[in-house]
Formats: sequence, structure tokens, C-alpha cells
Amino acid sequence: MLTISGLFVYPIKSCQGVSLDDVIVRPYGLNHDRSFMIVDEHGQFITQRSHPQLTSIAVRLIEGGLSLQHPACGEQVVYTDQSTQTIVSVWQRQTAAYDQGQAVAEYLSDIVGQPVRLVYMCPSLAYSKGYQVLFQDAQPIHLVSESSLAHAQQQIAGAAIDYRRFRPNIVVSGAVDAFAEDDWQRITTCGVSMHVQMPCERCNVPAINPDSGEHEEAVLDYLRRYRLPEGRRVSIFGVTTRVTKLGRLRVGDVMNVRL
Repeated sequence: MLTISGLFVYPIKSCQGVSLDDVIVRPYGLNHDRSFMIVDEHGQFITQRSHPQLTSIAVRLIEGGLSLQHPACGEQVVYTDQSTQTIVSVWQRQTAAYDQGQAVAEYLSDIVGQPVRLVYMCPSLAYSKGYQVLFQDAQPIHLVSESSLAHAQQQIAGAAIDYRRFRPNIVVSGAVDAFAEDDWQRITTCGVSMHVQMPCERCNVPAINPDSGEHEEAVLDYLRRYRLPEGRRVSIFGVTTRVTKLGRLRVGDVMNVRL
């Protein structure tokens, strides 16, 4: 029996995630997921790919905004501000967003080591190409099985592997085989339906230790060895989905899959 064992949102793209017991599913993904993003002076997004220090920024959801926490810089509270609109870039996509002000910009700039801004995308600005996304790379929801994570841990010596390296929204228990999710086409719970779009292509982020920010090449070696199917140029791990029936997900929900 497949069940949901973990639900996670990442309010600020590439910062630490938030574990939830239940969450509302919106057309653009899980509520609060990747609605904020850090950009450089040119409005270009930055992530752990180039700035692994983002792993050190903890995020907590509060009424009306976020609380950020950093070991050296303390706490910064930011209340969502929709007064100043700007244009930012995520990969090749340009989109409107709202700048979140000077105080949080200075706080994040101290951590990152260069001038940056925090921006917010409200649902009315969500990018749509048949389905909606906020600041996700391409697809609204990312899912991985515990069996796949266990396979990675078994094969990688000297590196602690957990969901944080792969940054999924949904972790599923009960899959007999590692990578079983590769073959799923439709996923349903008692309240939500999702269509599996494609395998999730992996960059260098899984190699970044979520506790230290250090690069661990063994993780990329593993992905190249076990998760680079013939004909592909990029390794895969987990799958991405879009929502076909909105509702609420809860840890412990039974999931039914269609191959």
C-alpha cells in the first residue's frame, strides 16, 4: 500500500523547506511552495547551484509572511508586500513579481555575499502554459519514493542521503522497488488527482550537503551511474506532476497509482 510519508514546501526557492502534516493543493502546486525567490541585481534568480550558502537559511511560515533564520545573521521577518512590481527571470522565463523591500534585501545580501533582492509571486501572476507554476523550475509538484532515497543511501558511501538533497514536495512510502515512480502515470488520493508529467532532471543540487553546504561529488557519480538512462544527457531522480483535481493532501493519505 502506498501512502504519503512526507509533505514539504519551499517558500523561498532554494532555501530550506518546511515540513507539513497537511496542505492545500492549488493549480500551481502545494500552497506556499516557491512563492518567493532571491534574485541578483539584474533580476536573475539565484539558487544553491551557484550559491550553496542558501542551504543555511531556515524558513518558517507565519501569518502574512515568513520568518527567516540564519546561524550568523539571526532572524528576519518579512510580511508579504505587493506594492512594488518588478520583472525577474527564472531560466529563460521572464515574469512579474513583487519586490519585498530593503530590510530583507540587506539581510539576504549579507548571507549571500552580493547584492540580492527577495521577490514574491502571487497566484494572479502565476505563469501558465496549460498548467500554472510560481517559481518552480518547470512543473508544479515533485514527488519521490522512500525506496528511491534508500537506494541512493545504500550506494553512496560517506554521504548522508535524505529528501532534503532532492527537495520533493511529496515523499511516498510503500513502493516495493526503487524508482517505481518512474512508471506511474496517474496518482490519486481521496481528495487529489495528479498526472505524472516526466522524470525530474537533476542538476548539481543533490550533491550539496544540506547541513554544511559542501559539494559531495559522490552523489553526482551515483546519479550518473544509476540514473542516466540511455539516450538521456541529464540524470533523473523522482518525477514531476501537475494537478488534475484540487483538494488537500495529508501525511498518511493512501495513494493509488495507474501505470
